Amino acid sequence: MNIFNRVTIQSLRKNKTRTIVTIIGIILSTALICAVTTAGFSFINYAINYITDQSGKWHGHFIETDYDSFSKVTADKKISEYAVLKEIGYAEIGSKNKYKPYLYVTALTGSTDNIVSVKVTSGKYPETNDEILLPEHLAENGGITHNIGDRIELEIGDRMCDGKKIHQRTPIYEGRYIEGQYSEKFLDEEFIPKITRTYTVSGFYERPDFEDYSASGYSAIVLDDGYDDDTIYDIY
Repeated sequence: MNIFNRVTIQSLRKNKTRTIVTIIGIILSTALICAVTTAGFSFINYAINYITDQSGKWHGHFIETDYDSFSKVTADKKISEYAVLKEIGYAEIGSKNKYKPYLYVTALTGSTDNIVSVKVTSGKYPETNDEILLPEHLAENGGITHNIGDRIELEIGDRMCDGKKIHQRTPIYEGRYIEGQYSEKFLDEEFIPKITRTYTVSGFYERPDFEDYSASGYSAIVLDDGYDDDTIYDIY
């Protein structure tokens, strides 16, 4: 035992109160550091789990891409999994909400294992191409009520404005402040039907994170049997 160890031990023995307080302080400091670290990691895990639950587990999002971009992204070997929301079209449904007059029919394909969060609350996810999953807020917010097993016929088409096709992220109105006063101007858009399809309601799901509150249509999900170049894709 060297001189430093002997002096230290003697000092600790002669100042027992200070030694005990020091030991307690070290224990409390260590416990505090552990508690703060644990709390930090718990918060991070909570945030990750919450975002995954609300939005899905995707790492990247390609918004309103065309078929060429869709082909390049899904063929990239660096991407291990993906889910695709393909726009089928809109259908006028007589909603009581003037800001959301449409049902927005979209096909969700690819790996749907929580990459995009879809929370079915009743019934089941579509299993065939003639089934449709409706959002719960279609009844609450739009005043359109259906039951599981109902057959609905939809005249599906495009929204057109100034000769261009517009999509779900384009509201049907423009809100602006003029001299401190808020005003709304509805777009001069036209609905052009393309196809008529009949679906069976397979179930209902919570309002999805991919539907903006300013979106013009209630998002309904169907299956799809292929891709084409006359539409847009959201890739997760």
